[in-house]
Amino acid sequence: MDSLVSFAMISRVFHKGLCPAVLARLAMLIILLMGSLESRSQHLVQAAVDGITDAHHAREASLIMQQQDGVLMARFDALTRNMMLHVSPSSAIDAAAINGLLANLNIRIRCFSRKDSREGPFRHIDAERCSDNPMPER
Repeated sequence: MDSLVSFAMISRVFHKGLCPAVLARLAMLIILLMGSLESRSQHLVQAAVDGITDAHHAREASLIMQQQDGVLMARFDALTRNMMLHVSPSSAIDAAAINGLLANLNIRIRCFSRKDSREGPFRHIDAERCSDNPMPER
């Protein structure tokens, strides 16, 4: 019975010509949403990481970075020895700042990269082949 009532209401809307108005409003809503998503751009920051000893250590580094202005998301991975941050375009985060923040954890990044996140997905950096001043073994 409910489906018959729904069908009757829908056919009445189409019959009275309200459908073009509804479609126009939906189109406007979609355009507005796309515009707001466009303005929410973010940068993808990647680097190889030296000094991470285990998953807990990686979590500590992630928490430190997440507390920084402009950092939207931070992940450090002990297995791949990679770092991934999502930051606002206005964020001043750079390799020197990250290394300074993580120095107390004896963590250092290298092969730093920052780009608009719409330019492409995250790709793991091979920490073994990255030759940007690796940390000496202890």
